[in-house]
Amino acid sequence: MNAAQTPEQLHQELARAYGERDLDRLVALFEADATLVPQPGALARGPEEIRAALSGFLQLGGVMAVETVEIVPAGDCALTRSVWSIIEDGRTKISAHGVEILRKRADGTWRFLLDHPFGGGDQQAQP
Repeated sequence: MNAAQTPEQLHQELARAYGERDLDRLVALFEADATLVPQPGALARGPEEIRAALSGFLQLGGVMAVETVEIVPAGDCALTRSVWSIIEDGRTKISAHGVEILRKRADGTWRFLLDHPFGGGDQQAQP
């Protein structure tokens, strides 16, 4: 289960859960009222839609790498920017710059409230 005590740890937990193909753990990284932008122009709201969207990401295979680029804290929330990629057999399948809003829970752990994996632009899909 997610024990991310910092935004950076939440990004790393996302990469680990992806690499282990653990859909339940991926969904648990999101707040119940979260929104995910699985592709530009599309929204997935709430656990069931987010589950379906993340299932599609898992079909890409490979492993995920996430680097936290910036954190802007605001009370129990933080705006983050990240650079992430999915790599398979040493080749980058997709990479992008993400923008996220994270929420800190009463137990001190962080969850995604809004995740826009392509929100920072610079998406690169490899053939």
